[in-house]
Amino acid sequence: MKKVLDLNFYELLEIAFDVSPFEIRRAYKEMIQLYHGDSLASYSFFPREEREEILAKLDEAYSTLIDEKKRSRYDQLLIEQGIFEEGMQYRQDRKTRLPCLRFRQNRKPRKKLRQRKRKQNRCLKEL
Repeated sequence: MKKVLDLNFYELLEIAFDVSPFEIRRAYKEMIQLYHGDSLASYSFFPREEREEILAKLDEAYSTLIDEKKRSRYDQLLIEQGIFEEGMQYRQDRKTRLPCLRFRQNRKPRKKLRQRKRKQNRCLKEL
């Protein structure tokens, strides 16, 4: 098992290589709570100096991974070290976007529904 200070930034934040900035923020907040000085878990396992080093490394990891330029340089460094494979790094354009609503396509079913309701209303009036 690696020491906490020997982990790369992705391992330190316990995130995948291709996560979005939103997920990085969430993981950072969770780790800060875990290693904060008031945390019972970190207080019992790590001395104060080591906790401060871990918090400093968490800050460095967050500032590196949240900035796209710094993140791409860091990813390239991991590729050169053999930790990362080419093409695994995060790219904003690779993430799938939610499909836009196309209102013209959605009108046809509503129109048919209205026609059915009109027919039902006519049938009820005839009764």
